[in-house]
Amino acid sequence: MTLQLEWRLIDPDNTLTVESCAALALERGWRLFALQVDLCYVTNDLERATALGESEWCGDPCPGNFRQVCGGIDTNSVYQVVRS
Repeated sequence: MTLQLEWRLIDPDNTLTVESCAALALERGWRLFALQVDLCYVTNDLERATALGESEWCGDPCPGNFRQVCGGIDTNSVYQVVRS
């Protein structure tokens, strides 16, 4: 089952990284973000973002930095936005 969060930001240039998704979430005022291969999702609802629990399929590299993990097919890597 795929869990859709409030807003999906598509990365047409294949440059998505954890930092670029975090920056998009931060500038738009969201508290959480999730990466799913080449998609950046944002939400303020932690319960919804983690409703499907943990997954073993969360290991696809980010298009913009192959050393980072960007979830997987139908699997999100969920992060909290940290404001400094």
